[in-house]
Amino acid sequence: MAAEISIAPVLEHYPGLGPIRRIHSLANAGGFSGSMLWRLEREAGDLCLRRWPSEYLAERLVFIHGVLKQFGQSGLAWIPVPIPSRTGNTFAKHDGYFWELVPWMPGKADFRENSTRQRLAGVMKAVAQLHLVAESHSPRSLQPSPTLVSRGNQLQRLIAGEIDQISAALERHASQGLQAQGNRLLAHFRSRAPQAVSKLEVKMKLRVPLFPVIRDLLHDHVLFTGDEVTGIVDFGAMRVDSAACDLSRLLGSLLGNDQEPWEFARCTYDSIRPISADEWQLAQALDETHMMLAGLNWLDWICVQGRTFENYAAIHARLDGILVRLEGSRYTPPA
Repeated sequence: MAAEISIAPVLEHYPGLGPIRRIHSLANAGGFSGSMLWRLEREAGDLCLRRWPSEYLAERLVFIHGVLKQFGQSGLAWIPVPIPSRTGNTFAKHDGYFWELVPWMPGKADFRENSTRQRLAGVMKAVAQLHLVAESHSPRSLQPSPTLVSRGNQLQRLIAGEIDQISAALERHASQGLQAQGNRLLAHFRSRAPQAVSKLEVKMKLRVPLFPVIRDLLHDHVLFTGDEVTGIVDFGAMRVDSAACDLSRLLGSLLGNDQEPWEFARCTYDSIRPISADEWQLAQALDETHMMLAGLNWLDWICVQGRTFENYAAIHARLDGILVRLEGSRYTPPA
């Protein structure tokens, strides 16, 4: 438990922090990444301490922190840039884990409570600015989206037999509640997958600009103060891929299946960073494949792999959200 972890030895890696008035243990802050978080209250400004999962590699952190530093140097004030430790590194090693310290970003992830056009425009402009910076620091590279290629391959493996393994494991191991959700997810997959695979073959070959993108840009990772975006957080899934990855995850999470605000969001983003027709097609294809596969990933992790999680209520809520979108989806398999 986070409350039982002593962070004092970690803070010794960061001299000059000044007095810390209070430490709040946030555990995993409602996420599933395996990270642990603490909020450090200071007169000079609050900080967020993060302990990365034990399997996280230093090379990944060097890459992510390098990109975040570029964002900070470009004036993106709503990005939490890691604070250097006493060695000059942007992370510390203690007790077998990597730790990072960043400014605490103000605001609340409350877009759904107040989903105005002004707020949607603000987040789309922020993401477009972020992409412009990442793209400007990357070599020009037109390639297929690695994420979409991976999902297309996963769809083919599921059709070839993995879906039957998940179905059998669901029947053997899951609770009745998960069985009910799982059976609905399986039915949706079986009705959509064959056509989706054939349509995705063209999308998997589209060549688009690749540069570092967040890849897990969700509603709960975008913080607002009033109508202004004052923080974007959680970059642990960052990879080199297409801007379409961020657009699909963000808009699916913020807007669900509502077609009209998706188009407004596209136009707003396009006013800052022009988006090609191929990138927008990819965003739609990535959203469709995410809806088809995300729930099955949870079934695989829980029922086949036997992984355990702290908050099963949150998992059930996430599966319900996926089912709502599947059962009211505006997309046919990408054409």
